[in-house]
Amino acid sequence: MQVVKAGALYFALVFGAGFVLGTVRTLWVVPRLGTRTAELMEMPIMLAVTILAARWTVLHLKVPSMRSARLEMGCITLTNIIHWIRFVFGKIPVGKIASNATAGTTTEMAGCGLAATAA
Repeated sequence: MQVVKAGALYFALVFGAGFVLGTVRTLWVVPRLGTRTAELMEMPIMLAVTILAARWTVLHLKVPSMRSARLEMGCITLTNIIHWIRFVFGKIPVGKIASNATAGTTTEMAGCGLAATAA
């Protein structure tokens, strides 16, 4: 049960930070610096938030140091993200979501996003 709480807390921390940073980026940074620069500025911040939230959650909720427990926490977080996306977008086919999400994205930005996610 501790791992389930940890996954939910980790999701809430990262999602909340992403929501706040996305709002700041869209309202204040994009109009001044442009979309690409704003996204590149946000990526390292979100990477740091993700790492710090994972470490804090593991330490605060005393998640066992076994790899299976940590992997379960990450899978619970991923499941929460997928369910949230399905809730927001409803029954839109996945191809339409992907094409809409990447409509203004260049290959450089997609590569940066992939690199940040992989790190």
